[in-house]
Amino acid sequence: MLTEGSGDIKPSFGRVFSSRSMFFLWIATSVSQSGDYAFNVALMWYILATTNSVLLVEIAEISCLSDLILLPPHQPAIQAFLQGLL
Repeated sequence: MLTEGSGDIKPSFGRVFSSRSMFFLWIATSVSQSGDYAFNVALMWYILATTNSVLLVEIAEISCLSDLILLPPHQPAIQAFLQGLL
């Protein structure tokens, strides 16, 4: 939050990436997400090659993505509520 008299300080991505730790965190997150995508593609290809069934590929895809569908990462309140029930 900017206050009166804070001058010309504006939030920017350049300032965020000027921090070495934040830069490496961003790179690591990008690499991790790329690996997740590559694993998902390889898994679906393997299921299709071994079973030759598009239906089984779709079932596997839905099961892999069900956590993103049911508990999106931008809803921590739902996650905390469900963890409290378990």
